[in-house]
Amino acid sequence: MTPERKPSVLVISSRVVRGSVGGRASQFALETMGFPVWSLSTVELAWHPGHGASTRMVPGETDFGALLDDLLKAPWISDVGAVLTGYFANRSQVELTSAFIRELKSKNRDICYACDPVLGDDGGLYVQQEIATGVRDLLVPVADIATPNQFELAFLAGKQIAGNLEGSMELARCLASKTVLVTSCETNKCGRMGNLLCTDSAAFYCDHEILDNSPKGSGDLTAAVFLANRLSGLDNVEAIKKTTSSVLEVLGHSVSVGADELVLENAHCFLLDPSINLEVSGL
Repeated sequence: MTPERKPSVLVISSRVVRGSVGGRASQFALETMGFPVWSLSTVELAWHPGHGASTRMVPGETDFGALLDDLLKAPWISDVGAVLTGYFANRSQVELTSAFIRELKSKNRDICYACDPVLGDDGGLYVQQEIATGVRDLLVPVADIATPNQFELAFLAGKQIAGNLEGSMELARCLASKTVLVTSCETNKCGRMGNLLCTDSAAFYCDHEILDNSPKGSGDLTAAVFLANRLSGLDNVEAIKKTTSSVLEVLGHSVSVGADELVLENAHCFLLDPSINLEVSGL
């Protein structure tokens, strides 16, 4: 029998020529896990900014809006079952994407929107303030799934950074998103970190030992893998367990070979059937 075709996922995020971050990481994970991907770049970079400055190619506001309009009118738009957004290069992209998602949801209530708010980390915001407030005010409120790190969670909630699970749970429930997955979340155990998943009625935590010198891109990868697992029918407990295990295995492999980027070309088995078996705790 021919396997059932999975819904397409529209990824709106950054793209690098060299490396495995942003839209490249998201697209690889989703396609590996069986989901056709539509991809719209918010910016094209030679490499991740952590490697140094490079040329930035940002589509103009008119062109970016026209592309979104084209997608809404596309004869295949009914194939799209989910949207995943990541990094935005300017405020107008956020506004146009917000209007696009609202229009898409008005046509199909079953569309799943996952917002990975790529805004900053412990060093502060690395996007313009107006981009960050746009994501907070226009995108997170309509997201079915939000995947901030702890710094981004505090910014979105408008409160101080939570340094423990209880504080992060409290902040997560301040957001309008139905499901909040807090990535790279601190735990009370020394030398460990993990992912915290919060809904209105439940919370789960899946932790692991901290890996030193791991490459960038784990947040992008986590958001895409979690979305794929949920779209595949896994419940929240199984989704956070498999997602955390898969990403940890990719990171571990990348560190073991001394790579300065996520090594995704060898990651198929890690995403589909991770061998690491992590524990999930209810909170």
